[in-house]
Amino acid sequence: MIAFVAHFGHAPNTDAAKWLVLDILPRLKKHVPDLVCRLIGSAMPHAIHMLAEEGVEIVGHVSCLEQALKDVSLCVAPLRYGAGIKGKVLEAWSVGLPIVMTPIAAEGLVDNNHPVWGKAIAETAEEFAQKTVEFLKPATEKAQVTAARKLLRERFSNAAIQTLLEDIFPPVMEDVSPLPEDTSRPVLN
Repeated sequence: MIAFVAHFGHAPNTDAAKWLVLDILPRLKKHVPDLVCRLIGSAMPHAIHMLAEEGVEIVGHVSCLEQALKDVSLCVAPLRYGAGIKGKVLEAWSVGLPIVMTPIAAEGLVDNNHPVWGKAIAETAEEFAQKTVEFLKPATEKAQVTAARKLLRERFSNAAIQTLLEDIFPPVMEDVSPLPEDTSRPVLN
């Protein structure tokens, strides 16, 4: 089973879900006929619900993402446009799942030319399907999950972020004297 996790009120995620189900999934099913694709996330418009078919589960919002991903082998992020660091990628890694993604989804997270990450980044529907099939194999999956956990520790842990913020914001002084007691009189009579 594969999953795409997103907030579907955001247009790039709705576009990605349509591309996944209509263009990528038929190519995947040629290699893995019984593959199930789960769409998980909030604010699903009617267009996403219309994608429901055999092999496509429309889940919607979940209160516990880890629980919703417990029987998933791989996450996908088929984003064709958008900007910024994609939480869906970090979320997949945080629960120990590999992810196949487009260059847009990888933006700001990994180097597309790195040997581990390059195997997970695809631009076309055919390439996305092929890489997804490869990541359904445990050996390919393990290398990315190991590298992702290291990346999460080094760049996205609380300690790493606090260290980065120290360069931007000065430390808060802990030895601040209390303000003197207010001895002023009321101005109104």
